[in-house]
Amino acid sequence: MGIVRTLANLYSQNRRVYEMQGPNALRSSTMLSATFVLHDSFLESAYLLPKDGIRKVLKALNLFRHDRRHSSLNFESLHRASNSLKSIAVNNNCSIILREGKNAIELLYVGTYERANRFGKNFAGVRVQPTKQKRNAFSLMSPRNPPQTQLRWTYVQGLLRARQYLPVARLLLSQIDNSVEFTFSQFESLLEGPLPRSAGLYRSWWTNFAGHVQASAWLAVGWKVSAVDFSHKKVAFTRHVDSRRIGKTKIQSLEE
Repeated sequence: MGIVRTLANLYSQNRRVYEMQGPNALRSSTMLSATFVLHDSFLESAYLLPKDGIRKVLKALNLFRHDRRHSSLNFESLHRASNSLKSIAVNNNCSIILREGKNAIELLYVGTYERANRFGKNFAGVRVQPTKQKRNAFSLMSPRNPPQTQLRWTYVQGLLRARQYLPVARLLLSQIDNSVEFTFSQFESLLEGPLPRSAGLYRSWWTNFAGHVQASAWLAVGWKVSAVDFSHKKVAFTRHVDSRRIGKTKIQSLEE
């Protein structure tokens, strides 16, 4: 009876919203609760944006969640592309290519209008496979599609703000297995630069706390650090099934 009563209340609430504000308001309410699927092509293109560009992307996406028909977004279909691709404007020379699902918004690409339109025309409607470079670098990839990860808006924000660690998120999203281990040197190769000195000395740098910019990258895509081995300079990640419980998590040592 409790479930029936809850469904009845939800129907009544949505009906009142529809009657008072029309179907657009009900659509906006649904958009606010929608999750996001970030394709590898979107993360790769977002990584190439300047810091100020990331801020503008987040602003445009948040506006889209609240009012997809806002005039500044220039929300439109890519008529020459298949698979119901849409575009929204970030600024006068940048747009986001996306696809709307029933409960999730797929983010596919962000870049200049010319490159975004080219991407839309070439998009084949399949999830992007791990790149050849990543397979050669770590020999961890599989030709199978990895599990699709749906992210809540708060995690999308945290992930994009951790722009310098987007390559970490990309690699973890491409994993088939539920656990993976990297050496510190592999991590540095992925980031194309050295880790901070504290990463090689203190477990606190690897703490699963979303307030740390580096942790935002792996927590946002559903992974957590499970162990750190400073003697052999290794770090292990485990897929975090219940993202609602992500927070400050104790990590152990691989030596224990």
